[in-house]
Amino acid sequence: SDDLVSFEFNRYHFHPRSMTFHGRLDFDTPVSSPCGDSMCYSYGSFSCLLQFESNGQYIRDGYIHWGYESTDKYPLDGKWRVDYENEESIEICVQKHCFNCIGINYEISLDDKHRPRFEWPLAARGFFRQQSSVVQRSNQQIPPGTCGPSVGETLEWSTSLASMPKIVWKRISMKLCPQSDGRRLRIRPEAFVYRNTDFQAQLPPYVATSIWGNTFCQMYTVGLASYHFEETGDEAPG
Repeated sequence: SDDLVSFEFNRYHFHPRSMTFHGRLDFDTPVSSPCGDSMCYSYGSFSCLLQFESNGQYIRDGYIHWGYESTDKYPLDGKWRVDYENEESIEICVQKHCFNCIGINYEISLDDKHRPRFEWPLAARGFFRQQSSVVQRSNQQIPPGTCGPSVGETLEWSTSLASMPKIVWKRISMKLCPQSDGRRLRIRPEAFVYRNTDFQAQLPPYVATSIWGNTFCQMYTVGLASYHFEETGDEAPG
């Protein structure tokens, strides 16, 4: 999001001994599509846990977490486990009756008898080489003012796709929890995202007196790559 070029954390802490920073920001107004996110969710918080290299020039490891906005006006919002026939179960998060499954956005509506339904987008139908419309619907009614199935209960669906006639959702939570539900991105040691602009790279010196030769590690990761050099014409010590 263009509004998040820079911001100040509501809460933060830095532990000098471990060079670890933790920060959290709760948005007054939920944001959508941060950093080009194409999913259908809105986010109510941002937090990060980062461990810096000893001189503070690089991030060694950590994560950033976009917490989903929690809503209570939509009866099917929350976390669900989706069970297919002959397929592995997956978990989805429903927010404002929208959800993303395997990178594809869906939107649930209720018909005039308060039964949920939605159509599969073209991208989803393409997985099954199905170009005609695929409708997923449930006969379970969700009257106004109710919250649908409770935690542990199921919502049964039927589809117009012959190879997948039945899908069952089992409810895990009644609403999304920003602290645990959202997008978590791992910052791995080989993918640094921060470097102090004042940092000046220096060539490593040659150490002729070292019994270990000269070793250089890449990406600040021990064992990722190392190179041993010997002086020309000199025999390496036994």
